[in-house]
Amino acid sequence: MSTIRIRLRPVIFALVALAAALALIGTGTAAAQPTLDRIQFAPGASGASVAGSIVRGDTNAFLVEASVGQTMTIDIASVEANAVFAVYSPNGDELRFEQVSATIVLPASGDYLIDVGSVRGNTTYELYVTIT
Repeated sequence: MSTIRIRLRPVIFALVALAAALALIGTGTAAAQPTLDRIQFAPGASGASVAGSIVRGDTNAFLVEASVGQTMTIDIASVEANAVFAVYSPNGDELRFEQVSATIVLPASGDYLIDVGSVRGNTTYELYVTIT
């Protein structure tokens, strides 16, 4: 029985997503979409920083291109001490969740997604990303 559930899991997920999309179309409203920006390093630099703000319940998402075997270090600072981030690999695997600091040896080449959110209330933040 568990093998059947495992095989059907992607199908069930797709059906739920389709039902949610159809429900949104029917009501004419949509949930807020996160922003998505690419972090690019200056020529010769191994790091960059991005400042931003988030309203409660929203997220800001960033793409960072990197190669397998490189090390990515991410830190986030906020005056309110409530900004956190999650990191996802190019194939969508969650590598870190609700972190304020992380160092990751990258498992694949491609675009990594850094999703910035808040654990409570609104927040302003500065995100630091270094790849070596």
